[in-house]
Amino acid sequence: MTGPLSVLVVDDVPDAADSTAILLGLRGFAVCRATDGPAALAAAADARPDVVVTDLRMPKMTGWELARRLAELYPDRPPAVVAVTGSTAADDFRRSEEVGIAAHLIKPVDPDELVAVIERCRPHPRS
Repeated sequence: MTGPLSVLVVDDVPDAADSTAILLGLRGFAVCRATDGPAALAAAADARPDVVVTDLRMPKMTGWELARRLAELYPDRPPAVVAVTGSTAADDFRRSEEVGIAAHLIKPVDPDELVAVIERCRPHPRS
């Protein structure tokens, strides 16, 4: 795959969603943002993102539920989901693993680390 990765940023704190989207846009990603899970699902249905960067604890839909619903929406090849959260609880890491979240990063995340994780999620062409 060539070209910029498409990344959907989801956070219920608009400033957090905006700052992450701006950062990733400056790093060359094609970015859109949503401030809740239902809006993220709608955006993902319109244009499947390569990667979804999401908070986990949001009021309308958790990031774990969002990851599960994205896998249902695109069963052939769901977008990679990267959690960016303040939660360090062992149960939260376990839940992330159970729903197939590719990485569980703790806020505040180093921008270079976030970019590296997203790059590792780049889809590989099918043979």
